[in-house]
Amino acid sequence: MGFFVVAVLGVFGPLVVYTKACFALECREAMAPFALGVTWVGVGISLLVAGIMLYVDGRDGGPWLGWAGIALIGVLVSTVLGWGAQHVTMDDRPVLSHESRDIRTVLGAMPGVERVGTEVGRTFATLVVLTAAATAEQAEAVVAAFRNQVHRPDFDRWEFDLEVHRGDSASSVKVGKSGLDAASPIIARWLALRDAFPEDEVTWTSRTWRYYEYGSSDSSKNADDGIGEIAVRLRPTAGADAVGAAYRTVRQEFPDLEAARWSIRTAATRGAALVMLNRYPTEDELALWNRLHNNLLPPHALVLHSVEGITVQPHSDIRENGKVLAEHHLATIEQSGLRIRYAVADLIGDDSYFKYSTRYRLLQITVGACTARGNIPGPIERPLVLRYEKC
Repeated sequence: MGFFVVAVLGVFGPLVVYTKACFALECREAMAPFALGVTWVGVGISLLVAGIMLYVDGRDGGPWLGWAGIALIGVLVSTVLGWGAQHVTMDDRPVLSHESRDIRTVLGAMPGVERVGTEVGRTFATLVVLTAAATAEQAEAVVAAFRNQVHRPDFDRWEFDLEVHRGDSASSVKVGKSGLDAASPIIARWLALRDAFPEDEVTWTSRTWRYYEYGSSDSSKNADDGIGEIAVRLRPTAGADAVGAAYRTVRQEFPDLEAARWSIRTAATRGAALVMLNRYPTEDELALWNRLHNNLLPPHALVLHSVEGITVQPHSDIRENGKVLAEHHLATIEQSGLRIRYAVADLIGDDSYFKYSTRYRLLQITVGACTARGNIPGPIERPLVLRYEKC
């Protein structure tokens, strides 16, 4: 009976130890699989050895209590060692358990706040979900309260960000440590953008930090500059023409946000995106955007980037489709009078936006100018170079 109790403890004890009942920087998720393995191996060996010896001694009429006690000690030692392995870390920054709890308590009790969550990994992240009816004033009060909470010595060595959602929408705004002083007006303008695009997903990131696998945050920082990056993902029913309409809306209603890095795209993974860096598109660019989209063309993804130019990817591996797209698009670009680099490529990854590689380009043409190439144009590219480029 005693050994049975020990076996039950050995099976269920680690499950209790490895629950999420811990605060920030006290749970090491990366070490959990290894630590759990250490625990199970130790528990298994303890129960196996004690069980065999208990069976042998029991058959000879020997005492069983001693072996049950040894099994219990083995289970406890294995669990403690596994728990300790989970907490092994080279991170010497302050533990933020109490600070995390205080932030959740203070922000969670504020008007307009639905829930608050914190997470500590390589950075300290706070997620605030506002109610659907939350006002800009309530959002600004939340930012001020968060700023007061992180104004503590223990946060000096941490990079952190504040992410805000409203209701159950996927739209969000995220502000990092260096941009926290300017977070209140950013969140207010984000709420205004949400009201302007109620059916679309609006994501705004400003001065966030991406902490990489190696090195400290000081050497691996990648802070967003200026206003930041604003991305609008249109509702599934919106087509490419809605992208141009959305830019006209933000140009008219949000002239103060022109300096952001803008991206407005259709909802489809391989659809259409118009990306503008630190400016809004001109009417000539919007007119070209509308003319580029022709339902009679082979299905394709298209990205018009204010710096990189136009990148197209056919939805199939048929090279002839790329040629058909290029012939139509290049003629359209020439008619617009704009000098734009145009490329047909196999895009890398599940999301075609921004993830294209020069290695897999079928062709690259700069209409009205010359393209710097490291290779000789191929049979599909050569006649188009002669027709559209001016070198």
